[in-house]
Amino acid sequence: MVQALQPPPIRRCPRPAQAVRRNRARAGDFQPSRGENLLPVEVAVDADRDGEITFDQKDKTTAEKPFRFWINDDVDKGDTVDGSDWEEDDHNESAKDSDDGQLNFRRDLEDLTRLWIDFSGINGVFPASDSTVELKVRMETNAGTPAVNLYQPVESDGGREYLKDEDTGYNQLQGVYGQELCKVTSTAIVVPRRAWETLPSDKVVHLLFEGAREGDGKLVFEIWKDGEKMCDLPSVHLSLKKAKDMYETWTVGDVATGGVDFTAWPAGSATQTSGQGIPTPEKPEEKDYIMFVHGWNMPPWEKETFASTMFKRMWHQGFKGRFGAFRWPTFYGLSGPSWGNLKGENIHTAHFDGSEQRAWNSASALKNLLIDRESVFGTNKIRLYAHSMGNIVTSEALRQMAPSSHVNTYISAQAAISSHVWDKTTLRMTFNSPFELNTPNVYGYYWQSTAALPPHNWENEGRPSYMDPQYMPSGTTYINHYNPLDWALSYDNWQFNQVLKPDVDYNYGWPALDFIDISLRFWKTQSIPPFRNLTFPNDRFEVFSYAAQSHGYATGQQGATGGKFNVAFSVNLRGEYGFESAHKGHSAQFRSTIQKRWTYWERALEDMQINLPTP
Repeated sequence: MVQALQPPPIRRCPRPAQAVRRNRARAGDFQPSRGENLLPVEVAVDADRDGEITFDQKDKTTAEKPFRFWINDDVDKGDTVDGSDWEEDDHNESAKDSDDGQLNFRRDLEDLTRLWIDFSGINGVFPASDSTVELKVRMETNAGTPAVNLYQPVESDGGREYLKDEDTGYNQLQGVYGQELCKVTSTAIVVPRRAWETLPSDKVVHLLFEGAREGDGKLVFEIWKDGEKMCDLPSVHLSLKKAKDMYETWTVGDVATGGVDFTAWPAGSATQTSGQGIPTPEKPEEKDYIMFVHGWNMPPWEKETFASTMFKRMWHQGFKGRFGAFRWPTFYGLSGPSWGNLKGENIHTAHFDGSEQRAWNSASALKNLLIDRESVFGTNKIRLYAHSMGNIVTSEALRQMAPSSHVNTYISAQAAISSHVWDKTTLRMTFNSPFELNTPNVYGYYWQSTAALPPHNWENEGRPSYMDPQYMPSGTTYINHYNPLDWALSYDNWQFNQVLKPDVDYNYGWPALDFIDISLRFWKTQSIPPFRNLTFPNDRFEVFSYAAQSHGYATGQQGATGGKFNVAFSVNLRGEYGFESAHKGHSAQFRSTIQKRWTYWERALEDMQINLPTP
């Protein structure tokens, strides 16, 4: 509440301590006191992140507990992809969306949030319809140079459909709604009348804003009449950060440049590179922790983009816990449309398989990190979400931590790993002529200390799969998010990579130069000595990456994958959520728009057993 003056005017109106709920008061409800009228007015954001804005203590902000939001410093735009297809993506450009004064694409809307002003009382003294009344706004700075940009919402009730519905999102981009109202800095600026002069029945002004510059401060609206300032409205305390500084980033290294770099290996332990200043969780829902692990062929900037997109989309769902991104040194910079035919001349096998080896070798650091995060956030609080080749990192980390369960739920999304590591009964993969299956199924029938050599005997002995339930944590829930028509896991891509194995210099058979041991084995050609035997378990990562063919399709294509996965819980991304069969569909949850993927992220959080608000 503020004091608005009858003559004589003053410059600042003290706010009564009593909180006033929206719609409860009107100017006539208050009696003059010492020649003044007390007028109810509140300014609020969804501070408690329950999907509703209320003008009470629930959505109150303070300097100690500000509303935390990210700055819109990315570049969201639509473009032609995959030859003639279309998609909205983040782009690696130096410009910032917050500088262009315009909402151009629906993807950009995930960088906006809501702000409301209750005019129900003050409108009786300073009518919004009065052309001599002005609404101004400024940012009072506590740290940094905080700034925001205001927009007028297309939704008359100030709702959230601009985030959920594609048509509403499209309408938000049209005409004046897509045009910035004003940039709010330390100097007060007029809020254009089109955004507030026609009040809805509840007399609440609805606005949207995006973060423009980092810093801490408070947003203060001012009422002016006839060119003279009447009063300040109650303030909203904000803390504006880069998106990556609102979650933890942990890394075991990035490859410095694009291409194949066999000198790049993961570090033995993860180092934190962002999120050190995140507030300590206090409430139980703030202690839920989700760790994301990216896939193959991703430059450092795109690793951040995927992590930030996942964080933003879960944040808008109402996720209040903590989020982490684990980065590992995949090769990147490969964009060719096919795998070619001659593996000896094919960079794709070295690029993909070299990255896979680094994925396997990154698992130990992830395992230790997950155990550490559990010690911070508590038992049964850690969730894992991995994409594509990132599932090699995560599944191996889980195997290494067994029998202990440090992870509540693991979602395997579009996993680029053989389904036979989990369940040898899944459909066997077809190898088209002239290619053939010429290595034993060591994924489905893995080595044990009592196993007979050579490895092709393990199937006859009925050995368990590499990630058989006996080798995996029993207290973790495993859920497979798969696309049966996933482009990256199709015959032209992941499957063809398996066809081409063993890679150049790798073999399964008998080394002709070994005159002592003529048994069949995995081995690698080299200079001195002329060959090197690859043994289990010590060389298993190298065998998996370069030499052993998968006998089953990728887990991310096989909804029937059992073992630790409960088939009843598997999610068909194409059938249920419209993930495309084109290239873009392999990463659809990170690409495209928040409106198109809203229901998917709702499901992902549900599968992770995260309790979301129900406004």
